[in-house]
Amino acid sequence: MVGKEGRRPRYAHLKKLDNAGPLLHDLLEIYWKGLHQKIPLFTETSYKFAKYLLEKEYDPDRALARARNKEWTSSKYNKWAEDADPYINILFKNSEPIDTQEFKNISLKLWKPIISHIEIIETLHE
Repeated sequence: MVGKEGRRPRYAHLKKLDNAGPLLHDLLEIYWKGLHQKIPLFTETSYKFAKYLLEKEYDPDRALARARNKEWTSSKYNKWAEDADPYINILFKNSEPIDTQEFKNISLKLWKPIISHIEIIETLHE
């Protein structure tokens, strides 16, 4: 996988899973639920929430507050935050979907296996 950290590219791969079946089941469960009803899953905010909780070991309230400030809430410095997405606004009108337990549960169900099995590669080997 290729991503970025700041302005620099970041390379990573997922470590081998011994028993991927239950994890795949969880992902398919999220997918299936999302086909039939709206679910509070927002890519950037949910990733940051899980990352702060799992890697930084923040308590859930602090992890959510950091994710809210970094990815969810738009400002003059972050005009493309997820709360400014017109489709999210239509689906979750008059609510704060990241304040729900469902958001926290889905975020961890999706991102915990990825975060715990990702391995950063400092250089590419050819």
